[in-house]
Amino acid sequence: MHRGEVDILIEDIGLSERSTLRDQTIDQTEIRRRIGANILAVRRPDGEIFVNPPVEFALRSGDTLVALGTPDQLDMLATEADDQRRA
Repeated sequence: MHRGEVDILIEDIGLSERSTLRDQTIDQTEIRRRIGANILAVRRPDGEIFVNPPVEFALRSGDTLVALGTPDQLDMLATEADDQRRA
C-alpha cells in the first residue's frame, strides 16, 4: 500500500440518548462487522477513559467513542450514534 491510497481518521463521536447503539455492548452493536470502524476508546461524561474496551463493554448515552475508520465509515457511525455535532 502506498501513502495516500486510503484516508484513515481517528475521531470523537458522541453517543446521544436517541442512538440505537446505547445500552448495548460493543459486540452487540456489530460496529466493526457492519460499518468497518474500530472503537479505540470510550470516554464517559465524568472523564473516565476506557482504552481498547473489550467487546463486553456496554455503551451508554453521553459516551464519546474514539473511533478509527475511513471518512465514510465514521460518517455512518456518527449517524447511528446520533451525533448532532456532525450533522
